[in-house]
Amino acid sequence: MVICFTQGEERWAIEARFVRSPITLGFVTVVPTAPAGIAGVFSLRGAIVPVLTLVPGAPARQGQPALLVEVDGSVFALRADQAGPPEAAAVDGDAVEVADVHSTLVDPRALVQRAIFSAQAIRERPAGPP
Repeated sequence: MVICFTQGEERWAIEARFVRSPITLGFVTVVPTAPAGIAGVFSLRGAIVPVLTLVPGAPARQGQPALLVEVDGSVFALRADQAGPPEAAAVDGDAVEVADVHSTLVDPRALVQRAIFSAQAIRERPAGPP
């Protein structure tokens, strides 16, 4: 089972087992030094949750739909312009066919690893001149 969603003109799919629930984003705070794949953070029941995007530079806004994703103990919101219900799909590598519509399969573990790697690279950058 997968959940299909869109970001901009792109159609994506994520395995339903990783999705806790669809949510509506609260007030999103942009983090100025965050890597391009991190659209910001927001508070969900008192916990600070990062908002990830597959389209770098695409803003996340309050009231926008998202998918609350959990993978290996990490929780994040995956920005979505639209998301559908869980559907059976034919998966072939990183491509998914649902009702004859092609979607790209998202690997949530790779998303988390990429966000962590990018954040560490920014943190370890030498400071500019004083």
